[in-house]
Amino acid sequence: MRAELKGMYSPDADLADPAAVGAADALLVQLMIGPAGAAGEEAFDLVVRAAGSGGVDAGRRGFDPAGRALVLDRMDIAVVRRYIDDFLRDLERPTWQALAGVIGRIARWEFADYRPGREAGE
Repeated sequence: MRAELKGMYSPDADLADPAAVGAADALLVQLMIGPAGAAGEEAFDLVVRAAGSGGVDAGRRGFDPAGRALVLDRMDIAVVRRYIDDFLRDLERPTWQALAGVIGRIARWEFADYRPGREAGE
């Protein structure tokens, strides 16, 4: 099974507005990723930061798995999309759960901490 990026959203800026994106030092970007060629998607939260903003990440570019962040030279949604597409391109696992677990290493999966609960009345 493979995954594909189906959409991107941000509560911090309109991602369709290059000026708003470019003016930000950091953005929370919600990646909507699901099984390739199939219906459905789940959210993965990724922080996108400009390198050197406030002295942070000087000299570092690319994914920062510890911070579930992507560090770029400049804020550019097309570049974010390329990074994500490149990451997903060669990723294959037998199940969605396994695939989401690997994607969750770079972006926080919405169901990462989910544990099935007990039914009411049990």
